[in-house]
Amino acid sequence: MRSRTLIAACLAALVLVVGVFYASRAVLVRSFADIEADTARQSIERVRRALEAELRQLEISTFDYAEWDDTYDHAAGRLPDFAASSFTRATLNARRLDLVWVVDTEGRTVSALGLDDTAAGGVAPLPAKLIAQLEQNLPLLRPQRRRAEPPLKLMRLADRALAFAAVPILRSDGSGPSAGTLVFGRYLGKALASHLAETTQLPVEMTFLDDYGSSSSRLP
Repeated sequence: MRSRTLIAACLAALVLVVGVFYASRAVLVRSFADIEADTARQSIERVRRALEAELRQLEISTFDYAEWDDTYDHAAGRLPDFAASSFTRATLNARRLDLVWVVDTEGRTVSALGLDDTAAGGVAPLPAKLIAQLEQNLPLLRPQRRRAEPPLKLMRLADRALAFAAVPILRSDGSGPSAGTLVFGRYLGKALASHLAETTQLPVEMTFLDDYGSSSSRLP
């Protein structure tokens, strides 16, 4: 009788130990999963804020050039050489820009240029196909006059994505009427991902999604 009682007690203790082990294991697994999920959320938030800061700087740069008498005269048909002389490779690199697009009040392209490693000076007119894509999306470029409502948008192009700021072109004193719209653009790709990774100290990669939301390719 004592042996049976002892065996039963040992079995009960064993079952209890096993139960406590698996219960503790389940709790620890859930705890680690929660920690990992929380860390992931924090990392995503850091990258999102860094990207917003980059886009905010893009907006500031656009406002700086959009409220300038020379830009105004250029959009109005005067100073035809303004864009080529003002937006050099050094200027675009300093402001982290990939393209500049100036449109008059009728929606006609006045000037359009961007970085091009194959061109002399590193800057060249934008390809006609790209200009056509920009003009097709012109209704989306409805700039807000107030800085409190930043005109920051993302545009999907044929093979990449573009972050841009569109601002009405006014005189240096802020007076109008507007002579057109100034668009500064920055491609979402390896260069920006590398900059965000350096800023946040986190691995960042940008992927181009197809129309169904599936990953199709990494952004160049």
